[in-house]
Amino acid sequence: MTGPSQQWLPPTGPPVATDPPVRKVWPRILFWGGITLMILGFLGLMGDWATRTWEMNQLLSRIEKSEDAMRVAQDDIGAVDLPDDAAEPDKRAAIQELEDAAADGRDSIRSAGQQVAAVSFLPWHTELIGAQAAYLDHNGAWVEYLDRGAEQPLTLFGDDNRIEPTWRAAEIALRIAAPIPALPPIPQRLDSIFTDEEPEDVPGGIPA
Repeated sequence: MTGPSQQWLPPTGPPVATDPPVRKVWPRILFWGGITLMILGFLGLMGDWATRTWEMNQLLSRIEKSEDAMRVAQDDIGAVDLPDDAAEPDKRAAIQELEDAAADGRDSIRSAGQQVAAVSFLPWHTELIGAQAAYLDHNGAWVEYLDRGAEQPLTLFGDDNRIEPTWRAAEIALRIAAPIPALPPIPQRLDSIFTDEEPEDVPGGIPA
């Protein structure tokens, strides 16, 4: 005869305690971690593109002012009348006007170049930094050309071998530096800056 404590035991013996089932958490952590990294990467790319676009617009705004200063200098120099058969007093007056126009243009363009140089970029935006340097080379070529003209006005009517090449180099560098994708105004502004209109009676035949 069995005791009262033994008659209710299951045929397999007393129940065996088991550990609770282990939840598989690592796949979930890896999944959501990957999603988070993708989101952060996307936001980082968007932020970098927005910053690059803002920097490009700032650079183009300063370049447009520099180009305006160059056009004013061209117009002022081109407006001086210096005929070959002019009387000596008229020649001296015209030469003085050329000196003044060249000096004023030099100072205005140099000031605009300093504004271009003041634009700052993130260190890894090397294309924009290179484009800024290329345009400053062009701006400097204009300053040198007008500086010579302020001392020797007749040099204003000779070809300058630095202005045109530096202008083309600046165009290439700026187009390379444009953000991808570029908002529509940026290519339009680049086209406006670098359209060679070849105006008539440009001193020295310099269109840039």
